[in-house]
Amino acid sequence: RERCAIAQCVSERGLLTCADCPELPCTRLIHFAYDPIWRTHRPVIENLRRIRRIGVEAWLEEQRDYFDDERLRRRWLDLHRECSDLHRQRRRQNPA
Repeated sequence: RERCAIAQCVSERGLLTCADCPELPCTRLIHFAYDPIWRTHRPVIENLRRIRRIGVEAWLEEQRDYFDDERLRRRWLDLHRECSDLHRQRRRQNPA
């Protein structure tokens, strides 16, 4: 968490999440959400807006319902695995 600029920003502002920030979506969050490799980040901004509208508890209940669906859960996990594989491949090609 110390390396995450977004978490650090939330902490410095004394917020619980980015959903509580009046600057949502900020540049940092936009870059995170639209990372070309990590397509699993794309729903982040809409999720935060949804949390702002309905509250975190209601949003968590929606997420539980979504991931209770085996087909949807597998689709999400497959996408995450694909992104992870692509990330590892890029790191091997361009070591820092």
